[in-house]
Amino acid sequence: MFSRMRMLGIASAAVLVALLGLTLSLSPAVQAQGGATGTPNRLQMTLTAIKAIPTIAATATPAVHAADAATSWFENSTGYLLFVRSFRDTNGDGIGDLKGVIEGLDYLQGLGVNLIWLMPVWAGPTYHGYAVTDYYAVNPQYGTNDDLIALFKEAHRRGMYIILDFVLNHSSNQHPFFKDAYNNPNSPYSSFYRWRNAAHTQYDTFGGFGELPQLNYTTPAVRAYTTALARYWLDPNADGDFSDGADGYRLDAVKFVPSNYLTELRGAVSALNPQALLLGEVWDEPSLIARFLNGASLHAAFDFPTFYALAGNETSVGRGALNGENTATLSFITYLMETSIAPQTRLVRFVNNHDTNRLMSFVKEDMPRARAAAVWLLTAPGVPFLYYGEEIGMSGVKGIGPFYDEYRREPLEWTAAGDDDATTRWFTPPNRNNAPNDGVSVGEQDTTPDSLLNLYRTLGKLRQKSAALRRGNFFYEERSPYILRRWAADDPALYVIVINFGTAPASITDVRPFGQLADRAFAPRWEVLLQEGATFSGENSLTLAPSGYTILTFTETK
Repeated sequence: MFSRMRMLGIASAAVLVALLGLTLSLSPAVQAQGGATGTPNRLQMTLTAIKAIPTIAATATPAVHAADAATSWFENSTGYLLFVRSFRDTNGDGIGDLKGVIEGLDYLQGLGVNLIWLMPVWAGPTYHGYAVTDYYAVNPQYGTNDDLIALFKEAHRRGMYIILDFVLNHSSNQHPFFKDAYNNPNSPYSSFYRWRNAAHTQYDTFGGFGELPQLNYTTPAVRAYTTALARYWLDPNADGDFSDGADGYRLDAVKFVPSNYLTELRGAVSALNPQALLLGEVWDEPSLIARFLNGASLHAAFDFPTFYALAGNETSVGRGALNGENTATLSFITYLMETSIAPQTRLVRFVNNHDTNRLMSFVKEDMPRARAAAVWLLTAPGVPFLYYGEEIGMSGVKGIGPFYDEYRREPLEWTAAGDDDATTRWFTPPNRNNAPNDGVSVGEQDTTPDSLLNLYRTLGKLRQKSAALRRGNFFYEERSPYILRRWAADDPALYVIVINFGTAPASITDVRPFGQLADRAFAPRWEVLLQEGATFSGENSLTLAPSGYTILTFTETK
């Protein structure tokens, strides 16, 4: 019954293996100042490899992921990456704090968010937190350990989850262990770091930054130390009540940590709390990401290859499928990533984060393209993560010095003027991207029905109530415009998402075949849930303007 459609599938295991080796050979990104400064990705290699693939079989089986009962909460989540320093201030010092995150929970729930990833909250000398001096203590600018525990409790009371950013590849050079071991081979902490000379004055660093010495995972002491840290914050009161602890960790720069240690860590974490999640930042090509997800080390990882197809690279502007480049590639790479990982694992999808330029800058302030990107993110398979401020259209491009990633991590403005008590002021140079009264604030968009903020709210609530969009099966059409179908056994609707990422209008002569599945019957008519730049003509024809989209539902017939 699929003779009129060509579905994305993998023609053979050999093709998949070849793709994993050839496509998206990303230059390993190096995080400077807690941010990525890697060279541009080799997207052209992806396109060359895809062109060499035989015609995809029309009878291909859609990807279906099995549920992992212990971490099923994650696959049903919508995440939000939150930089505490920039989010919300409660004590008037101009710096965001943990009490501000608690105050902002209503706002986040209004977006349909139920999972928060906190950038590092530990004590350390840097603004970004990726140089840690004490993993057992909250940065005093953010509050206290009790404030963090209060956040855990309040989030859990609301049915929300919190994962912490765990920097386990390196510490700060101001960490007491490193300071004791530097120039002191007899230190009890000498084995904690990777030294390059016998005097212990030269050492391996992360990204070439002397303030980030790498930990030495060949020693059992380091493994015991980081494992104890992970277990501690899952249950800080050591009483078996996980309502006052973290729900898991985002593991920073995890590809530099031995995979056999990650297996140990997962075992130790799961033994304490089986529902705890390990989400890895494996910033690399598909084959390496798949390796981490096809063993017993990580529950989930970020999908960097699909991000590169969307945006070009982490520092680009006006590139990738978001801007009409190689739009047909996007579906294929997404499908490739989903079919390369173990069924019980998950991929996180995103259109920007703290290490990339912001979405609005990627699309060169083109609001319709930013809106189309939001539709893609919140309907795509996998677990979506918003980056704070994305929902109001914040801009941000990496600086050229002396400030760099600060421009991609600017304060979230709660009001138009930005002079309220809640808006932080820690980074407000004259050349910042987001100025007062520019339309980019929660207050300016809150009550405007067609604002970007309210589009995110609508999409978040749609995903929240739809099993098909949260964790359902999916099929991509091998064509342009982008066409995605989502469905689930416990959802009566079939969702069809059509987005024109191209630069010219796109037409579909008959939308009815997209409402077909082999084992379920759906009514030939459909309901339009949401659309912009989409026009129906005749009975079944659809025309989409550039950046236009539509979300359709076909209802199952009994």
